[in-house]
Amino acid sequence: MCRKSGGVLFNDDPTIDAIRAIGRAHRRFGTTGFLPTLISADLEIVARAIAAVRGAIGAAVPGVLGIHIEGPFLNAARKGVHDPAKLRELDPSALGLLTSLRGGRTLITLAPEMTTPHIIGQLTAAGVVVSAGHTNASYAEIQVALAHGLSGFTHLFNAMSQLTGREPGTVGAALDDQRSFCGIIVDGAHTDPVVLRIALKCKPLDRFMLVTDAMPSVGTDDGSFELQGRPIAVRGYACLDAEGRLAGSNIDMASCVRNAVTMLDVPLAQAVRMASQVPAQFLGLANDSGRIAAGCRANLVLADDDLNVLETWIDGRTSRRERSASLRGLKAPRAIGEHQGVAQSLPGVRLDRRRLVDHPRIIHEQHGPRLFHGEAHTARPVRIEHARLAPTDCTAPDQHHGDEIDSIAVRTLGRRPADAAGGIDAELVRLDVPALDRLQRGEQLAE
Repeated sequence: MCRKSGGVLFNDDPTIDAIRAIGRAHRRFGTTGFLPTLISADLEIVARAIAAVRGAIGAAVPGVLGIHIEGPFLNAARKGVHDPAKLRELDPSALGLLTSLRGGRTLITLAPEMTTPHIIGQLTAAGVVVSAGHTNASYAEIQVALAHGLSGFTHLFNAMSQLTGREPGTVGAALDDQRSFCGIIVDGAHTDPVVLRIALKCKPLDRFMLVTDAMPSVGTDDGSFELQGRPIAVRGYACLDAEGRLAGSNIDMASCVRNAVTMLDVPLAQAVRMASQVPAQFLGLANDSGRIAAGCRANLVLADDDLNVLETWIDGRTSRRERSASLRGLKAPRAIGEHQGVAQSLPGVRLDRRRLVDHPRIIHEQHGPRLFHGEAHTARPVRIEHARLAPTDCTAPDQHHGDEIDSIAVRTLGRRPADAAGGIDAELVRLDVPALDRLQRGEQLAE
């Protein structure tokens, strides 16, 4: 979920161009799928944001999965830096607007006490994903919301009623429920790493997902920015208002994965799943995202051993035109497999000495040197046709992590037009060890 980045705040500019810019900023850090996030605003702005996302999906802006509407249906007691003048209760009059997006996912963060269980049920029945955040709800209120379709918790521990000795609160309800999903910001500022390590022991790891809570400073050198007219200072990963309150984060997804490993002692394969497969499951996208498997979208990330992102593919299209730097001379790079939109996950998968593990999502529209036949001539997304896996000693037999991948074949969704230059009407190409070697030498893989 990307609120803003690359110098762009979605609230200030709810347009297709802004969405494209946000995606471009995050793609450099391994995001291949995302939800542009709108914080509390008037419903007129919400409508414009939904229209922009609808237009971006229609224009095939890479990586756009839908929209995250974070407010205005929040509790003022837990508002954080949200503008209290924008906060309101959620009543039936807003249901038509909130369920109007077509072709993408809608995620709404709300305070359950600011609406009714019946309305939460109506939203989820319409396909909306509902998450609790900026809430002062009691444990009992959260239990009722969960029974009516609430399925997630936005930035766990932050802006919600806390776990205490006599009242479990929202945090206690989130950790007690074994089915719901919890978003965590692993930047060392929003939540102490010790607290997060304790949380990870309370429910299955596949119910925790990494989120950035990213602000416009991500992908820039800016030391400050404005949020709804208020100055925000950037201090490392933290963004702070004039009163020292957290106002989002300055972290990218690759750093979140890295921090999950170093701060939380999470194995790399699991950290990648938390940034890809788990969010895909939360959004209901697990059928074609979050995994390197036949039928999944061909979204991949190539990274070095320090998880610095070198190249990405979204729907089979490379970012190499945007990144002019050659891969030549890189030592033992890892390929991090997609996270479509929040997304892909067969973490720990290796190609020769290179790793193909899953990662989350995001965007950037471009047509670079072709990796796949006819890439520049079709907007059809590319899916993985075949991924041949052979279990290794690094994982249990019933897990899909750490497998050896001999090759990945991908195809378009339908026949492609013939390549004007070579007359090629191919639908299949294989990404294998020799192909990666050619990629490192800066050669095209298909002509």
